[in-house]
Amino acid sequence: MSSSDRNIDRKCDEVRSKIEAKLQASGEQDRIRRHIRAALNSSGWMDEVKSQCRDLIRAKGVEYCTVEEIVEAVLPQARERVPKELKQEVLDLLWKFVDTHDIGLGDDC
Repeated sequence: MSSSDRNIDRKCDEVRSKIEAKLQASGEQDRIRRHIRAALNSSGWMDEVKSQCRDLIRAKGVEYCTVEEIVEAVLPQARERVPKELKQEVLDLLWKFVDTHDIGLGDDC
C-alpha cells in the first residue's frame, strides 16, 4: 500500500469518525437504529434469522455451539437477506444527514 493510499484511508477514517460522532450527538444514530430494527422485524427478517439460529443449535446440540460459530454460520446469509429497499433507505438517510450537517467528505472518500 502506497503512502498516498494510507493517507486516503486515514482521511476516510477521520470522516467516518466525524460522521459517527455527529450521528450519536444528534440522536440520529438511535433513530436510524430503531427504524432498521422495526423494518427488519416487520419484514420477517428477524424471525428468519432466529429460526436459522435455532435450527443450527438443534442440529449441533446446544452444548456444542458457541456464539462465535453461530454468528459465523448465520451472519453471511442474514446480511444477504436484509431487504434491498431498507439498505437504500438507510443509505439515503445517511447521505441526507451528511448533507444537512455540512460534513466535508473530501474528494477521496
